[in-house]
Amino acid sequence: LFLQEGKEKTHPHCELLLVAAARAQHVEEVLRPALKNFDLILCDRYTHSSLAYQGGGRKISSSDINTINRFATQELQPMLSILLDLSVETSLSRMQARSENGENHLDRFENEQIEFYERVRDQYLKLAEKEKDLFFVIDANQKEDIIFDIMKEKILTLLSTQ
Repeated sequence: LFLQEGKEKTHPHCELLLVAAARAQHVEEVLRPALKNFDLILCDRYTHSSLAYQGGGRKISSSDINTINRFATQELQPMLSILLDLSVETSLSRMQARSENGENHLDRFENEQIEFYERVRDQYLKLAEKEKDLFFVIDANQKEDIIFDIMKEKILTLLSTQ
């Protein structure tokens, strides 16, 4: 519910803890059982998202975020993080178009100011540069089917080396 626009503004620390709590539940209910079955797991957000959104966007210290993330995930880490990189302007334009087409309603994050998104993107790119062995950055200006093929090839290559 904290994603919905409302009269009350969610404090950044509360936002971080809510995201971490949801992540902890997801780890226990979905990820760990899937790992026991040796399933392939694809998540659209994980701990780097907190570092980007709550760290870069909300300016919470990465040290605090890392501590909370480690606790929430019990240190469960991904083998690969794919970053679909897109300029802030293009991203905002796409979000607005989806909203105007009735595909979705803009939430609390999607209604942020451009400076917030610039900080988030900058933080993601810094993380990708810092953790080159984990991150795979894709130019998201390409067509969806091309992006899908690039991601699929990267994942299959990674799995073939395991």
